[in-house]
Amino acid sequence: MTTNFRSIEDIPPPYRCIFQQYPCFNAVQTQVFDDALNTDKSLVVAAPTGSGKTVIFELAIVRLLMLNSTENIKAIYISPIKALCQEKLNDWHKKFSEFDIRCMSLTSDTDEFDPRCLLNYQIILATPEKWDVITRRWRDHLNFVRAINLFMIDEVHLLNADNRGSTLEVIVSRMKTIDTFVLNQGNAKIRFVAVSATIPNVEDIGEWIGPSGSAIHYKFSEDVRPVKLNKIVYGFTFHPKDQSVFKFDWSLNYKLQNLISKYSEGQPTLIFCSTRKSVEMTAKHLVDNLQIRLKQEQKAMLNEISSRLTDVKLQQYVMNGIAFHHAGLVRENRYSIEEAFRQGHIPILVTTSTLAMGVNLPAHLVIIKSTKCYDYSGGYKDYDEVSIFQMIGRAGRSQFDTCATALILTTAQDKAKYENMVACTQPIESNLHKHLTEHLNAEIVLNTITDLEVAMRWLSSTFLYVRAKKCPEKYKLPVGLTQEKIDKKLLEICQIDLNKLVGAGMVNINQCIEISPTVIGEIMAKYYVAFNTMKLFTKITGTEIMIQLLGIFSKCSEFSDIRLRTNDKKCLNLLNKHSTKETIRFPLSGKVTSSDMKVNCIIQAMLGNLEIHDQSILNDSSRIMRCCERLSKCLIEYLETRPNSYSALLNAIILAKCFKAKLWENSVYVCKQLTGVGQVFSQTMARAGLTSFKKIIDTNPRVIEMHIGRKPPFGNNIVEQAKGLPQYEMKVEKRDDVVFVEINLVNLQEIQAKCTVDLYSTMTLLVGDSDNNLIIYEKYSQSYMLDSPTITKIVKIENQDLESITASFISDDWVGFDCNQTLRIIEKASVVKPSPNKSKQTVLDMYMKQVKKRPKTNKKAVKANRTNSKIDIQQNKRNSAENVENNCVKKSEIENKILEVSQNKGNEQNKENKEDKIVCDEAVMSDINIQSKVDKLVEEMNDDKNYMNDINIDSLENALQELKENNFFEADSNTNKIESILQREDSPKKININKKRKILIGSKLSICNKENNQNSKKILSKKSKLSELNKKIELNKSIQNQNSETVTSTNCENLETKDPDNDRPYVIKEVIEPKNNTISNDSKDEANLLQNSFLEFYNDLWARINEFVGKTQVVV
Repeated sequence: MTTNFRSIEDIPPPYRCIFQQYPCFNAVQTQVFDDALNTDKSLVVAAPTGSGKTVIFELAIVRLLMLNSTENIKAIYISPIKALCQEKLNDWHKKFSEFDIRCMSLTSDTDEFDPRCLLNYQIILATPEKWDVITRRWRDHLNFVRAINLFMIDEVHLLNADNRGSTLEVIVSRMKTIDTFVLNQGNAKIRFVAVSATIPNVEDIGEWIGPSGSAIHYKFSEDVRPVKLNKIVYGFTFHPKDQSVFKFDWSLNYKLQNLISKYSEGQPTLIFCSTRKSVEMTAKHLVDNLQIRLKQEQKAMLNEISSRLTDVKLQQYVMNGIAFHHAGLVRENRYSIEEAFRQGHIPILVTTSTLAMGVNLPAHLVIIKSTKCYDYSGGYKDYDEVSIFQMIGRAGRSQFDTCATALILTTAQDKAKYENMVACTQPIESNLHKHLTEHLNAEIVLNTITDLEVAMRWLSSTFLYVRAKKCPEKYKLPVGLTQEKIDKKLLEICQIDLNKLVGAGMVNINQCIEISPTVIGEIMAKYYVAFNTMKLFTKITGTEIMIQLLGIFSKCSEFSDIRLRTNDKKCLNLLNKHSTKETIRFPLSGKVTSSDMKVNCIIQAMLGNLEIHDQSILNDSSRIMRCCERLSKCLIEYLETRPNSYSALLNAIILAKCFKAKLWENSVYVCKQLTGVGQVFSQTMARAGLTSFKKIIDTNPRVIEMHIGRKPPFGNNIVEQAKGLPQYEMKVEKRDDVVFVEINLVNLQEIQAKCTVDLYSTMTLLVGDSDNNLIIYEKYSQSYMLDSPTITKIVKIENQDLESITASFISDDWVGFDCNQTLRIIEKASVVKPSPNKSKQTVLDMYMKQVKKRPKTNKKAVKANRTNSKIDIQQNKRNSAENVENNCVKKSEIENKILEVSQNKGNEQNKENKEDKIVCDEAVMSDINIQSKVDKLVEEMNDDKNYMNDINIDSLENALQELKENNFFEADSNTNKIESILQREDSPKKININKKRKILIGSKLSICNKENNQNSKKILSKKSKLSELNKKIELNKSIQNQNSETVTSTNCENLETKDPDNDRPYVIKEVIEPKNNTISNDSKDEANLLQNSFLEFYNDLWARINEFVGKTQVVV
């Protein structure tokens, strides 16, 4: 049978070494051989996985070598799988290097590069997204695009993928546009070669990629596969209403034992799961429930493999012949497991579906456990066709097997769908209409689309147009339409997305229906930014600070596929908040509960040089930081076009530098940027105080080596690198109406001798004013600074009310040697606005809001303190009651006589003292009375524009609360006492109390009006005994007619002022005797006794008030 296959001898002798590993070409290669090697026709080949389709690309490259010199060859290889690009890069570099062919790979891992350097390479391997970025500016690189001879597309069935298929479709259509352009200029046409897994509508792809007419297409069945593949789909019962996807996935674990025993034949088995958690759970279930018979030499080999692993759980599983593999493992563990399975040492490997997209690990049996995978929008979706074919394509080892098996375990509802898929009866469809907005904008910026008529011509070059004609219902078009009506319907779809672009300010359409891009649209296309992300940027006000910009970046659509896994939360929450370890710079509120919070936390952790121990988060972080670099550059260029956006632009420039250096602009880990210093060494040096380049320069190299445990000349190298960094000084001065900004390179001689930074790295000069206007925005390379070490800029002040001007000189690549300065032009005096005279209810409302905002207190402690205070009060009441009881008879008689005198002789005085007199008839007060007194006190404080702080309010509130709880204290008396204390000269802050509430100090001091709150019951007891002395009062009526001064008052002249530092500045000097000695001797003795009793009571009252005031501060 092999006699019908083409021999390697059919290849011209110089190029036979490229195919030397094959004895001959197989069936697929043999049939395509002549069209691939001996013509320049475009080809489309659909063949099963593992049928040697890569050789077709190699034959097309040999065709180029046969017809052209090396310098005139440009072949482009497009693959949706990054790992496949790297695999082909290594393989083709070995095969074609002897022909002076240079290969280059362009994927998401590739740093920025100059597209002009592509001229130096003959074979360029790229992902669709990366090639989209490059060709969006193809008119700027005409020399390169004119040189392209061959365009190769691997896995063209990617067109069926929902998210990535549209990108592949657009770049092929763009290359067709380029082909037309170069043909019109007399250049050779581009040859298209595409290969795919077996698909039913390969002729549609041929019609699409053919530059003029349909390309030659080949379709092969499964019979040509070197290793026969038995594909079986199992459908199991699934009730979406009663059963979750997770539970269904878990239930499939119990099906695995029987399936492995039935189909594996003791050969290597590969099980694909949708999530990392499912991978580990499945591996554990198999370890617990599946017995694998291992030979002695196998056990010894597994022991050796296990000893090389660092994951404890993985070590235990490998000892049982079962391993798991996912991106959460460290790289060394992944590589060890891959190699062990490839060599056949591990019988069963459980892995995520992403392994099929990267590493080629063939197995005898492949099991796809559940066809549902997590969707980044929050739910679950089915595997796309590309993923399914990649996974089942791992089945069959050509060097060991003659047949293999692929099992798909899915729901009963989806069984027919996947049977049709693996039988290759499901046609490839376009997904361009789902992502048309961004791609339309890119073509408008490229001037590929200039009006609606040209837009329709571009649309007709897409795969969408081909499939819409043949299957209109798939694209929501009516069946049976003529070609003209189909074109009209597709144009309507195009107009809808054009209107979105116009509404967002990215595209302009004039009255002549001419389409042109705006600056925003050009920036969006240049940096390959999603439409929704650009809309997010346009909502920026221009005053954003760094923390706000971080929040905006975290919400960009580019991170929509970053999901928050359950296992991520612990690590992220520790990075966000921790009592002892260093955390992120701007902690997030609460716990990390969403994907954008995860992105925000990862960004800050990377910039803060924090240790991340979770491997899956580390994997996400590298991609996030790369994407942030691109987004920040887009934002900077957009903000340049915005007026009044100096603040946001400044912070965006600083943040872009931070993304590139992976450090905050004020980081203490600046030494991490030096060669030979990583995360651990930088943390050690920071703990040693080497937190700036200046400190490193001033430190002895031996000291540095001592801190980090390295030998000479490591310290010398670090110091020399730090000396080779530029040091700048900035001066900003005002002369008349002009501001001079001067920047000097201080260490010019050291830099000329040895410069650590790249001479092409740039510094940004940014000058803005206090009105948020951008005045100067310029960039200077380090090489320019070496030639001109002094920069002087002049800024004319046109606004005479301008407050300040700020200048910043910022490195775009390095952290640690920026400089900035602010010049104050006008010092604006701070104006204190008078507080409005608010109503007492407004004041109390504000106060209660503040109370709600205060931190919670220890309720148990407060309750205990309050209980102790009550006990003290009750004890004092008992002591006072005992004293009163001992003297009740004599004091009652004397009080009775004095009150009788007061009633007759003190009528006028009683009127004057009416406001301050204690009403003893009712000792129990109501809640309304308490509230009225609180309102009164707050209003009096407010009238004089004196406000109490939280401590004052707390003290007064607590005092009045006790008043309310005890319910025996008269509020009017309490208010008088507080006001009296606050009027003392030695009070904490002397204030003016409402003059309506005067305390009688200058004239007469009423003894009855100064009763203590704790002696209210004493007054009641006195009152009860007054009735017993009515008869004695009748005997003293003669006293009422005598002209004498009342004993209950004291003249102002009898008040002496003591030392103001004393706690009692006012004391009663003596009691004035009556002018006419008309009172009996007994009455005088009783009066003296009353005076002594009162003084004792007064001293006790004053001590208690002082104790209360000591806890209360009044703020003026």
